[in-house]
Amino acid sequence: MFMLRRDLKRGLSAIKRGDKWKDTLKIFLCLIFHIFAQYTSNPRRFLSIKNRLIKGTIVKLWNIKYYLVDFDSFIITSPLYEREILPWILKGLRNGATFVDIGAHIGRYSLLCAKIVGKNGKVIAIEPHSRSYKILLKNIKLNNFKNIIAMNIAAYDKSCKLRFYLDSVSPSRSTIKVEHGRPQCNITYVNARRLDDVMNELGINNVDIVKI
Repeated sequence: MFMLRRDLKRGLSAIKRGDKWKDTLKIFLCLIFHIFAQYTSNPRRFLSIKNRLIKGTIVKLWNIKYYLVDFDSFIITSPLYEREILPWILKGLRNGATFVDIGAHIGRYSLLCAKIVGKNGKVIAIEPHSRSYKILLKNIKLNNFKNIIAMNIAAYDKSCKLRFYLDSVSPSRSTIKVEHGRPQCNITYVNARRLDDVMNELGINNVDIVKI
């Protein structure tokens, strides 16, 4: 009963993050399925339903709008997600700073940091997954940020083509390494670059924070 009350409380808080009434409705329906799934023997079978419901929803976080592509992106844009990491990132940023986001996904950190560093600062958002990269560009445009340079590459120790394992559940879990116990992944190849080479090409001599 305690867990149910906790889930309902978090759910009510999440519903308020919808940008418009249709977003709020989609979040509400998705959370109903999510909470119900936690009390079944196989909660993963509801994941495809949640992904379809949440896709295209726009949520607000830190007065920034995020277009969502699946349920994982909804979780990632929650204020509770990695909340122990965020203070360390914010501590090193100021107006005019440079922030490098390796594995930017749909822009959780890139967009917030772009707001903090301002028009005199820069955010370099690196995202190898093509679908996540497209949503990242969409979110940059949605918030009219002009100080983010998004790149559809992987950061590596040399310039090459890398085998990239696309997670069948969520793009945020895709990786360049095979991990035991994970569902079968599709394989593609992505361009990889040395971060130093990228910074040199962009004329950036100093980086304040790198998030990996």
